[in-house]
Amino acid sequence: MSKPEVQGPKRKKGRPPTVIDDTTPLSITRLCRELKVGEGALTTALANVKPSGTGYKGDPAWTRPQAIAALQASGSRAGGGTLQSQKLAEQIRKLKLENDQKDGRLVERVQVAETIARIGSRFAAIRTHEESQAGVHLVGKSINEIRDYVRDLFDRIGGVMRDAGEEWK
Repeated sequence: MSKPEVQGPKRKKGRPPTVIDDTTPLSITRLCRELKVGEGALTTALANVKPSGTGYKGDPAWTRPQAIAALQASGSRAGGGTLQSQKLAEQIRKLKLENDQKDGRLVERVQVAETIARIGSRFAAIRTHEESQAGVHLVGKSINEIRDYVRDLFDRIGGVMRDAGEEWK
């Protein structure tokens, strides 16, 4: 017994469609790229959905609206999911946030901003010092002495970063 042939818009085999709209049948791979979902999620969602045509290589193909509806029906987050699953996901997110807050894993934005500002001002001080002193320190120095000077400069910058890191322990 032969399978019924699926009809879709006529195109030449071996060439992807040039104009894609909501009626254009697309392969699983192309739909994954278009909808930014994983192939496994989309394949599972479309398992019981009749293809609306064939892709340019002759494989089964579905339209974007078919794929979105299938993802939503399957409860996939990519398709928006069901309202119940969305509410559950939001509750889980809030509980994780609450637990992280209780465990002391969260940091206030103000603290982060203040630390970054402190680091920035320390870097600015190093830069100002180096701009005014580099000529004096480097004139007539050998390559090895210049390398040592640059190493020292980076060690000072690293020290600023280490000190900032200590604040977060």
